Amino acid sequence: MITCVFLFVVLMTKSDQKNSSQVSSEVHIKLERDSILGANKRLDAKCKFLEAKCAQLQKSAYSINQNIQELKQKEHEKISAMDSTSNTGLFRFFSNVSTKGAY
Repeated sequence: MITCVFLFVVLMTKSDQKNSSQVSSEVHIKLERDSILGANKRLDAKCKFLEAKCAQLQKSAYSINQNIQELKQKEHEKISAMDSTSNTGLFRFFSNVSTKGAY
């Protein structure tokens, strides 16, 4: 009989240890989960910031590309005009270059 009571007490003690171990494990898991959720929120915010920055850079790149295309077009027009100018016209153009202040 004493042996039965002793076994009962031992089993109850082990059961309590398992319960406290399980509670500790659950608390640990909840803390890990909360930490991961916090990190996820920070990463989401950073992702939104980077997406906005990317959109801004794309607009800037588009604007710069437009400026480059305009400059290329103007240069092409000037080259075409020089190409179609006769030798006499080119001589007159370059001979009228001002040399004042060279001396």
